[in-house]
Amino acid sequence: MVQIFPFRGYRYELSKVGSLDDVVSDPYDKIDDELQEYYYRKSPYNIVRIIKGKKYPGNDVKNNQYTRAAGYLMEWIESGVLRRDGKPAIYLYDQEYAVPGDGRLTRKGFVALCRLQSYEEGGVRPHERTLAGPKADRLNLMRATKAQFGQVFVLYSDPDRTIEKLLDPFRSSDPAMVARDRFSDKHKMWVVQEPEVIAALKREMLDKQIFIADGHHRYETAVAFRDEMRGKVPPTDDYESIENRMLTFVSFEDEGLLILPTHRLVKNISSFDVGQFEQKLGEFFQIQKLPFSDDASRQAAQSRMCQMLEENAETSHIFGALAADKSEFWVLVLKDEETVDRFVGPQESEDYKRLDVVILHSIVLEGILGITKEDLKHERNVEYIRELDEGVKGVLSGEYQLIFVLNPTKVWQVRNVASAGQRMPQKSTDFYPKLLTGLVINKLSL
Repeated sequence: MVQIFPFRGYRYELSKVGSLDDVVSDPYDKIDDELQEYYYRKSPYNIVRIIKGKKYPGNDVKNNQYTRAAGYLMEWIESGVLRRDGKPAIYLYDQEYAVPGDGRLTRKGFVALCRLQSYEEGGVRPHERTLAGPKADRLNLMRATKAQFGQVFVLYSDPDRTIEKLLDPFRSSDPAMVARDRFSDKHKMWVVQEPEVIAALKREMLDKQIFIADGHHRYETAVAFRDEMRGKVPPTDDYESIENRMLTFVSFEDEGLLILPTHRLVKNISSFDVGQFEQKLGEFFQIQKLPFSDDASRQAAQSRMCQMLEENAETSHIFGALAADKSEFWVLVLKDEETVDRFVGPQESEDYKRLDVVILHSIVLEGILGITKEDLKHERNVEYIRELDEGVKGVLSGEYQLIFVLNPTKVWQVRNVASAGQRMPQKSTDFYPKLLTGLVINKLSL
């Protein structure tokens, strides 16, 4: 059972901040030091100052990025930079974005509060394992600000498109908010306050199951904060309570749903011998080599590798690879699916064992390279990257020992694995585009 609620969101007052483009940001987990600086420069009111503020020498328990975040939030509310909507609402959220070679797509969703559940209760299903560091960071921010900033992106099934038909009439009017992200993709939001529409939406969602597509850390942090605060704060009938979390809902059937691959960079493997590694790979994979001698031939070999991955995505478990001291890309094709049974326990489903990311993690990262699940959890030996060119340059420079190139996980695989109550390795999916932070904020009633 999924219980959703409208809420009185805080939104930027454009007369105070100018362009909405300047004050919204990527999700916090996409913001590195360079991108943090970019957002700091865009506006003194950019949401990055709250969700991923700078750290300074001499910070202590009374003065740090979390206490400063709380200060910014209260200052912006008191000065009218952030204004609260007068009535509870749900917020339609559409994203128009460019797909290389495929024109433009639109992903349609809506933002509402959702009653928090543990995964064991079954109404909310995760599909990925999470990392320890981000959850601790998000919990510290929530403790300081008592607010929810970033979206949790969830999927639900609506084969008859009942919810889309219910909400589409509002999309014929001008949106209340329009922002362009740093990729020039357009994000549009409408405010829906009609009680009869909200009531109908609540009824439609009640018997559904939702699947977390992106934002596992944020969801699990909200559950942890709820559990921490129960008994410490009085119960409230406000929708904006510790029992609820702001989510963005998108249907599995939405035509704008897109998953991109996330590649793996490997580092800090002691006594790594590329010759021995290649030999061990050969026990499980057919290896085709694409040599290169200069930048032009490297680009050609890389393009050919990507083409082979795409062409064989439906018929083979296929990967690309590059080692630091090799002038050749490898195309790896799993010889026998049953090999996976040697590395993955019998309790796992067939859908789980046939995931490319599980095959790579279990056979190669853990089985051959000896990277433990604990190492993966704390990102000691593996980093995750979307941009292939950037990752290849890191390997060629010697910063990393290996890169593994993957095809994207399919939407139906996400649903099947999550429905079976199983969780993929970290960073198995990269839903694109990301949901912007700062379009609407939920301040808890504390």
